[in-house]
Amino acid sequence: MSRLVRVWAKHPATGEPGALDARVTWQVIGDDVQVWVTVGANTYTETSANLFYALFMVRLNHLEPNWIMLLTQGCRYDVWSPNALDPRYFPGNRGVIELPGRGVVETVDLLAPSMHDSNKVVRSDEQMKYHSQTIGT
Repeated sequence: MSRLVRVWAKHPATGEPGALDARVTWQVIGDDVQVWVTVGANTYTETSANLFYALFMVRLNHLEPNWIMLLTQGCRYDVWSPNALDPRYFPGNRGVIELPGRGVVETVDLLAPSMHDSNKVVRSDEQMKYHSQTIGT
């Protein structure tokens, strides 16, 4: 499967920061999901337990160290992977918003644009910090 998404990065031609198109492609390989994120001429890949974690690892290990910010619902500070017992866990194209004492209150398409929630999009380390402090791992 493949989706066109937006990223915030330096434009390859001008070097100026701005919103660019990127392509996210993923496939199920056995019990894992492999994801490729292509920004310009560069493609970054990771394999993990579901789409959320594979995207998270691409962001953490490849995009963010190269000053590229993925601008999707899955990058909101309050979104995390469904619990492994949840049927939405694998392949996991939806993330969950969970509140202490209330459980899952909403699900989101991990690759949907974050236009209306752009103030909630954060780096992967901030997303992990919020989740570990609010919900626990």
